[in-house]
Amino acid sequence: MGFSISWLAAPSDKKEMVLSALGLTETNQRQSLPESARAGIALPTGWYAVWFDHPSPSALKPEFLRMLSAGTTIVACQVEEHAMVSTAACWENGKEQWFIAHDAEDGMTNLDVMGNPPVFFTRSVQRCCSDRMAVRMSTMSSMSRLCWQSD
Repeated sequence: MGFSISWLAAPSDKKEMVLSALGLTETNQRQSLPESARAGIALPTGWYAVWFDHPSPSALKPEFLRMLSAGTTIVACQVEEHAMVSTAACWENGKEQWFIAHDAEDGMTNLDVMGNPPVFFTRSVQRCCSDRMAVRMSTMSSMSRLCWQSD
């Protein structure tokens, strides 16, 4: 089995805009672990996250993220643990800035990277690969495939 979930996050000052666009309203209900179909939380990092008990809600479709990110930044993530597939993306001012995908069918260490993910991502991959793995990058049109394999 495994988790099949997703989430999106926006700067905390955009919380009401995000909730409104999703057709949600804040309640006084609290959960120590998300058990409902959707849950929201203000993070101490200054972001507001909405969690979905579904890996691909309409809120994570490109058309919706394009609209939602107008004038702000949205980060979205999908995880389908049973299929060993996950994605993360950042949208800013209506445009996708970066997209990262992992699909275990393409190899346990496969990552497809499009755009320019944050510096910490590249550093994390390099750190992960530094001693035991060789990093190979090949360009496939506008997408780079980052793969690493054991020596």
